[in-house]
Amino acid sequence: MKFTIVTALFHALLAFPLATNAAAIPDSSVDAVKATSEVYSGWPIVQNSTLIEERGVEPLNEPNGNVEKRAACTLWAKWDSNWVENAARRYRVRLVLDTDINLTVRFCHLWLDYGSFAPVSNPQCFFHPGLNTWAADVSFIQGPVGHGQYLDSIQRGLNKFREVWGCDVNSDI
Repeated sequence: MKFTIVTALFHALLAFPLATNAAAIPDSSVDAVKATSEVYSGWPIVQNSTLIEERGVEPLNEPNGNVEKRAACTLWAKWDSNWVENAARRYRVRLVLDTDINLTVRFCHLWLDYGSFAPVSNPQCFFHPGLNTWAADVSFIQGPVGHGQYLDSIQRGLNKFREVWGCDVNSDI
């Protein structure tokens, strides 16, 4: 390979931003909290947490009145089971709310009003004594299309519940 002045200039231009960035950061600008560490294959293994604090940067305080208010409640929706019933796939989701049980009933009403259903869906929301939780059952056609409709239906209800009641929603559907 022939080394020319053009090649040398090209390499210099590629290395220039790296060299200037490395030179612009003085070692004294960053303080690391002491942590015991060992070296493994040239990389430090930190046994304790290492916190890096840049000088001159103050932590952000919560802005007064600009924090989104949330109700002190969380609704968990978790897929429980599915089975074939009347040639359709039936899905069951468990619903657990950490506060007032009446809000779970309100999720059921929102889901039935805002969920998307097909004529064969037969959506039901009820307290299941065997699970000791609320359950939402719905049927859709078998396969990827039906599974997508099930996910959309439950998610619409969860989104509306979050919007209306301001609760956090954790779902594993």
